[in-house]
Amino acid sequence: MLFQAAVIALFGFLSLRPWQTEPLLVRIAAIAVLIGGIAGWFAQLFGFSEEIEFDQKSLRVRTETFGWERTREYPIEQCSDLQVQDLTGDPHGLQCRIGWRTIEFGDYLSEQQAIEVLRALQDALPDVVPKLLHSVDITKLGLGLN
Repeated sequence: MLFQAAVIALFGFLSLRPWQTEPLLVRIAAIAVLIGGIAGWFAQLFGFSEEIEFDQKSLRVRTETFGWERTREYPIEQCSDLQVQDLTGDPHGLQCRIGWRTIEFGDYLSEQQAIEVLRALQDALPDVVPKLLHSVDITKLGLGLN
């Protein structure tokens, strides 16, 4: 978090220093990037929460940022390939296929926390898990679902 704040401050300093000589479009772009970076940093620091809910009929991802709530709901029958994001790189969060597109959620979960969510899902909704994990090699996740 401190590194991100330092990068934002450095960008602000470097982009505002030659302010008088920059064209208007560059000034507007620099301000937009700076405001976006600051807002994203504050969202991480103070106001971001996410709830992931599964039931027999749907997957709901509810996010709240600075008091504004957004709920995305997806029918379970359209969900497949539920897995940990980026198994080849830095694992974090979960992802699944909804029809032809991939959605990502739980971005602030570590790999271990994401696996624990999958285990809890197996315990709570054993009928739903085979549909969600049908093309994922579950032996690599260590869930004990053989």
